[in-house]
Amino acid sequence: MKTYILTISIAFIVMLTACKKSSPDNPNSGNGQNTENSPTTVGNVTNYNGYVVKTIGISRILLAVDDNYNMTVAYLYGGGNKVILKAGTGNTIELKDGIIATCPDAVIQTPDGTIPYLDQDIDNGKLADTTAFSAAVIKIKGFDKSKTGYNQLNLVMCKFLWPADGDPGYHNNVTYLKMKKAAGKKNADYNYDFITKLFSGNISVSDIEIAPPVSASTYITEDHIISSGQASYNPSLNKTYDVSLIDPFFSFSESYLLGTPIVPVVNTLKFEWANASDGTISTDSNGAGYIYWAKFNNIKVGGLDQVVEPADTVNKVFLRITGFDRPSFGFNQLRLFVANDGFYDGSLQVDYNAIPQKTPTLNAIKDIYAAQGLYGSASPRWPHY
Repeated sequence: MKTYILTISIAFIVMLTACKKSSPDNPNSGNGQNTENSPTTVGNVTNYNGYVVKTIGISRILLAVDDNYNMTVAYLYGGGNKVILKAGTGNTIELKDGIIATCPDAVIQTPDGTIPYLDQDIDNGKLADTTAFSAAVIKIKGFDKSKTGYNQLNLVMCKFLWPADGDPGYHNNVTYLKMKKAAGKKNADYNYDFITKLFSGNISVSDIEIAPPVSASTYITEDHIISSGQASYNPSLNKTYDVSLIDPFFSFSESYLLGTPIVPVVNTLKFEWANASDGTISTDSNGAGYIYWAKFNNIKVGGLDQVVEPADTVNKVFLRITGFDRPSFGFNQLRLFVANDGFYDGSLQVDYNAIPQKTPTLNAIKDIYAAQGLYGSASPRWPHY
């Protein structure tokens, strides 16, 4: 897991409030016009005399850059809000307060780190309070108000919830899916100026999903990609002893606990496969019959810079897990999309502790990964590195 102790102190800078009159000095207005009327804010929408700014929270940024250090894709998410950016045109983007503390070189190869954030939960029913301290704000302009209801979308960084981890290290809220450092460069060289330049200029907004307010009590979904799986299974007891679903940036583990009675104890989470009817089963080459792999035919295929797209829910395999406590996790529902990312090929491995009477079916492997008869308890840990 990519963790580190934060050694760089972040200077928080007092921001101008959104309740001032619109002017070129107001960082939240984005219209550069003086108006006679004060802005009006309802929920998370502020109207500057007809220029409408919608403000939502995010807690993490996954991004990829090419060898010329231009952004190719970025996935920004948190609290059920999701925005996918890609290289292109149609909108403009800028990052305010892009001060970033990068990961030490000895810890990881890419300059992952943290940018300033608000120590508050994400709630689209209210405006994120940026009046007391500085938080990174990503501003995306150029929307057609007649289609979206707003001209500008502000993304305010909020705290990144990190449940069931126990690791005392620091956890970054900016992670590079794909990044090649120049020869002789250190992580610290990719600091404020670099991250601010990445989020500037023209951009293509591929997808926007905005969650309802917390008061609506609706499901909040978080999506991740997994490209490898491993599980242990006892066929005589019909018990799964542990399950791990991972890729280089995320992991979900259901851990075996010594001394736990042999009864299913995962009773708060519900597991369900979607689009998972087509696949093959193979076994190890020595013919011992102890290890089997399930390989779905309709997984996502690409590089490490893949992100979950809206169309993936229609025809790509994913495991849906529901029953999470939203205040602790930031979501109720987790969807894990299987992928070949060029690092792992998307195979789900099962280690049997005895030779089964017959070759496992695809449905049998799916049941094992859906925690049927799990001997232990669920322990989500993410991201995984």
